[in-house]
Amino acid sequence: MQPNEITQTEIDMLSMICKAIPTTDKETDMVLNAYQAIKLKGSAHKIDIAQLLSVGIPMYMALSEVQKVTTTDIANALSNGDIKYDQVKQAIEYLTDKPGIFFIPHKNN
Repeated sequence: MQPNEITQTEIDMLSMICKAIPTTDKETDMVLNAYQAIKLKGSAHKIDIAQLLSVGIPMYMALSEVQKVTTTDIANALSNGDIKYDQVKQAIEYLTDKPGIFFIPHKNN
């Protein structure tokens, strides 16, 4: 695996979100591609986040929660290219970890 490839854990988190929304296969691919682009560039821009928002992923809210700033601050940071890949990853983790809105508890069978 190349350093900038999406890990299986990242794929699982994004897939969990896409299943919960739910998204089409095309939309899921778009989400994975947008996340991959953010990882490759090392930062996110409005167009990247817009692709995630377009399928219903509340990235402004998640980023503002993990960064402890307002959504206006997030919008400004995105305009300036100041949102880094690690911050986006933290936001996705926030959405999929307990008590995130896309958290799905695993049942022991």
